[in-house]
Amino acid sequence: MNKYLKPFVPLVDAIAATFGQNCEVVLHDLSNPKNPWSRLPMAKSRTQAGSPITDLGLRLLEKGRNRTNADALIGYRTKTPKGVELKSTTVLIRDSVGKVVGCLCINLDVTPYLTAKDFLEEMCHTSPIEEKGYDSGYPEKFESNVDILINDLIAQALKKVGKLLRIWTKGQIAGDKRP
Repeated sequence: MNKYLKPFVPLVDAIAATFGQNCEVVLHDLSNPKNPWSRLPMAKSRTQAGSPITDLGLRLLEKGRNRTNADALIGYRTKTPKGVELKSTTVLIRDSVGKVVGCLCINLDVTPYLTAKDFLEEMCHTSPIEEKGYDSGYPEKFESNVDILINDLIAQALKKVGKLLRIWTKGQIAGDKRP
């Protein structure tokens, strides 16, 4: 194993343990001329040691060699061949002269989180009330005291009519529309 990759081995285990069974952490040794781009055996991976880096990893590696791009892609979306949606991160690892010698890849299966998100969105979804006269999206009030409820209803009525109660006539209070 390349000496520049050794410090990353404990990180592989730590990241995998932190995020649990839905997280795959892979360390690629890109310096081995016999088997370039291979996954190292200690990787917490669902795929076999020695498997190749992905096409996106190769593109990042090429850009990294030319220093035309950052050394990391963080939080991008991808899918496995079986259709499992992942949130992934790939970070290039360089030696003391700046040559890319490896990369650390983190792939988080977001399926359970997407399921929870869909459930929460469904549980939080509300339907608007189509009645007129409700200025806010909260037409129902829960009061602990009937006096508070009555005062609120009177305030709403006054707002709707647009007149103060003291200048109403008995006919207006009874519903007579004459002045």
